[in-house]
Amino acid sequence: MPSEKETQFEKLWEGETPSGKNETKALQFRQKMSMALVQKGAPFNKDNAKLYWMGKLHVQREAMGSDDREFRGRKDEERQDRRGR
Repeated sequence: MPSEKETQFEKLWEGETPSGKNETKALQFRQKMSMALVQKGAPFNKDNAKLYWMGKLHVQREAMGSDDREFRGRKDEERQDRRGR
C-alpha cells in the first residue's frame, strides 16, 4: 500500500485536484521537480522525481559526493591562485 507521501506525489504529478485534473498544476509541479533534479545533477524523469520527493535521491548522490567535493576544492584553489597574482 503506498504511503500518503507517495499518493500525494502521484496526485501532484498528474495534476489531480478536488475539482478534477488541472494540467497547469501538473506542469508547474513537474517543472519544480525538473529544476530540483538539475541542481542535484540527476536526469529528469518520473522515477528520479519521486525519489527526490520521498527524500531518497540524496542517498544515491552521497556516494558520488566525494568526487564533487574534490572538484569544488580544486576550483577554490584555482580561485585563490588568481586572486594572489
